Amino acid sequence: MQARQRALGNIQFIGHLYRKKMLTEKIMHECIKKLLADVAAPKQEDLECLAKLMSTVGRQLDNPNAKNHMDAYFQRVSMLSKNMSLESRIRFMLQVNIWPSPPHSFTHLPT
Repeated sequence: MQARQRALGNIQFIGHLYRKKMLTEKIMHECIKKLLADVAAPKQEDLECLAKLMSTVGRQLDNPNAKNHMDAYFQRVSMLSKNMSLESRIRFMLQVNIWPSPPHSFTHLPT
């Protein structure tokens, strides 16, 4: 449990370094590719780290120059989110990352 928390903390730290322009986009793509590398038997820890990293830097990485990369990542994540051999918690984390953000806040819905 402590190792998982440490890994998630490190991934989030890497994401924040990228957001502060201390890491390059190329490094971020390499991190994501490494986390998505094992298609046949993905490690759930890697997928949890991927979900954390994408929630941290996904909006900044999603630019016209990286369209091909992002399309490939989201295609793979979409496939993994349907993998019933993964814990439902992990599948949900992946699904949250592929759904578009709502265009408005739900706090102001009419009653």
